[in-house]
Amino acid sequence: MAVYGDVAGFFGRYPAISTKITSLEVSSAYLPSASEWVERRLAAGFVLPFSANNATARELTYTRALLTHRLRTVSAEDSEELRGDLLADIEALLTGQAAMTMDSSAAPIFATPQFAQPAQQAFGTHANYPTTFSVDEPELQRVDPNMLIAEERARGLTTVGSV
Repeated sequence: MAVYGDVAGFFGRYPAISTKITSLEVSSAYLPSASEWVERRLAAGFVLPFSANNATARELTYTRALLTHRLRTVSAEDSEELRGDLLADIEALLTGQAAMTMDSSAAPIFATPQFAQPAQQAFGTHANYPTTFSVDEPELQRVDPNMLIAEERARGLTTVGSV
């Protein structure tokens, strides 16, 4: 998982917090956790991981890291406005009302659905094959031969015994 932002950027954005939290806490706990949260929230509309020059992902990460710190050290009610702003930003990005911006002059990136039914879990290329592994002894388990044949054909390989 990528970490969007760094300690200097976090303290640069929120200088008053530098006396209440250590650089180690920011780099090892808050930023990685916040980056993961941003990825989870935006995965339905954007390709992950985000590039290193994605200013929007970095700003959202800093905001989430601050919110996480505030929720742990201040009463939750004091953080409701920050939480509301953060969730509104996420919603605006996913609905196309806002776009991801880069540090460079690259064009803004708008959300595009990453799979057909965002309410469901993403699935792999083998989703339509029945599960062949079970609680049986390992020696009794097998791989679906139709799946192997389809995989080899997709790669342009010839399968022994296939028609």
